[in-house]
Amino acid sequence: MACSYPLFNSRHRSRAQKQNIAHAQTLATAARRSGTQSNKENIPHHPDITSKTPEDHKDARIKDLERRLHNMTQRFHRAEKTIKALRAQNRKLLHTLKKIMEELKQSNSSEPDVPRQSLREDTEKIKKLLMSNAQFHKQVDALRKQVQRKNASVPKKINMAVENAKVTTAMVYYIKCKGTITSETWRLICMLVELGVPFGSILYVIRRVFLAANIPVLGSFTNRSVHRVILKGGVAANIQIAHEIKQTESLTISGDGTSLKNVHFESAFLMYKVPPPTGDLDPSDPTNEPQLCTMPILMVPNHTSQEQLNGWELRFVDMTDMYNRLPFSMENPLTLAEILEKIKGMLSDHANDQKHLADLFEK
Repeated sequence: MACSYPLFNSRHRSRAQKQNIAHAQTLATAARRSGTQSNKENIPHHPDITSKTPEDHKDARIKDLERRLHNMTQRFHRAEKTIKALRAQNRKLLHTLKKIMEELKQSNSSEPDVPRQSLREDTEKIKKLLMSNAQFHKQVDALRKQVQRKNASVPKKINMAVENAKVTTAMVYYIKCKGTITSETWRLICMLVELGVPFGSILYVIRRVFLAANIPVLGSFTNRSVHRVILKGGVAANIQIAHEIKQTESLTISGDGTSLKNVHFESAFLMYKVPPPTGDLDPSDPTNEPQLCTMPILMVPNHTSQEQLNGWELRFVDMTDMYNRLPFSMENPLTLAEILEKIKGMLSDHANDQKHLADLFEK
């Protein structure tokens, strides 16, 4: 009795995969015939992967996972079809075996003088059928266990692939996004400058720190970009101080001066309390602590009281000009007279120039 055994472990490719393989073979044959140098314009150009954003990497990873899931689902469907075919063939063999056994019983009861040759042939057929049936049972059981293992491992593999894709996308630090320095890098540059890192070493420090954490850094910036970031931070600080002065009820000023190689410098400080968004200036509230803010340092020709007063006026005028250009402050601008009205105290030493400066503020 002739039996057709199905082939196992054979890979079935989809129509799209066959088309891609044929296309790749055609390109390879054309490249070998014409040479790689003369066929450069026909070779597809692959863009630089470093120019892709984290969202592009995540989308590509998700598409790859979807393709793998589709291929694995197709394998499962093919395995289920093979199992069904084996079970149908097994049922046919069992049915044939039952018929043979019934015929043998009838022949034994009705025809006791059956030739030995026919009995021997029937016995051999039965042995072959039993062996084939046992083999099919083993194959069906092996396929069933394989499908169970695949079904149990698919969710784990998908979760692991998704986590790896998230980690791969997240563990890359991008200095720029579409040609612009990101806000995270902007804050990092300001913190490094505050810690005393030179402008020319900031990019090197960032790369060394991320390299220690095994995180690649993509992108770069120049010393001019660092200078512009610091200027931008100064503008943001002036706007914040002006907004807080607008909300506070009073403030105290203080300052000091020094000289370096016959060049005079003047520093200025403000101290005030800012009411929280919900509440008032309750002294028992720990969030209502006085805040000390540093004003820009100016280079002046001397340390006279009039020059110090001019420096304060220059700082306040520059700060109010920046603040009043904002859209939300156009209806309620901040003026120099309003700032002077809120100055209720001055911290200084007993030098005569400081006493004269206090008199000038009162006037």
